[in-house]
Amino acid sequence: MRFHFLFLITVLLLISSCKKEKNAINLKVETQNTEEQVEVQINSKIKVTSLSSEAKKTVETWTEYQNIADFIPQYYKTTTKESLFNSQRLAELTQQLKDTIRIEKFDIPSFRIRLNVLNTIALRLADMDSIPSITNKEIIQENTNITNAFSAVNDKINFIINKEQLELDLKEFDIIFESKDPSKEIENKSLKSFKKNNVKRVKKRIQPLKKKLN
Repeated sequence: MRFHFLFLITVLLLISSCKKEKNAINLKVETQNTEEQVEVQINSKIKVTSLSSEAKKTVETWTEYQNIADFIPQYYKTTTKESLFNSQRLAELTQQLKDTIRIEKFDIPSFRIRLNVLNTIALRLADMDSIPSITNKEIIQENTNITNAFSAVNDKINFIINKEQLELDLKEFDIIFESKDPSKEIENKSLKSFKKNNVKRVKKRIQPLKKKLN
């Protein structure tokens, strides 16, 4: 009888222990899911590069760039839920931008790489929207990557425009310098003087020859 009593107590203790462990696991999972679903504010501290005045003029007719430039600021100050909610549209706009480089000077490998990076990050953020276990930390990091990538695109646009302008300025400077080069003026004067003197000498030699023939 005593043996049966002890066996019954042992079984009850085991059942109770299992229930507590199961409740603890359920509570942990529930807490984790709750933390993942909480909407968190995102305030980007990244200073996104602005286009120079010349660069703005260059891209003002590039519709796909203007679309992304108008849309991206939503990611400077947003929430984790809004970031995911807008991610599909962002992915579409970055894809269009990558596929339509309408300005010839930008159709170079180094610039295309930056557009590819921006599009890849946007696609990754859009994929996160379909992952139930995604964390706020991961969303915030991808949001930061988006603003960094767009800033890099603007950096490259400014660089290309500034380089082109510098090359034009140097050409103009070379033309002005050549036209005002004192050494070249002296060289030209010497050449003219040499030609003039030689013409005179030839004439002097020809005149006596003509007299003798007469």
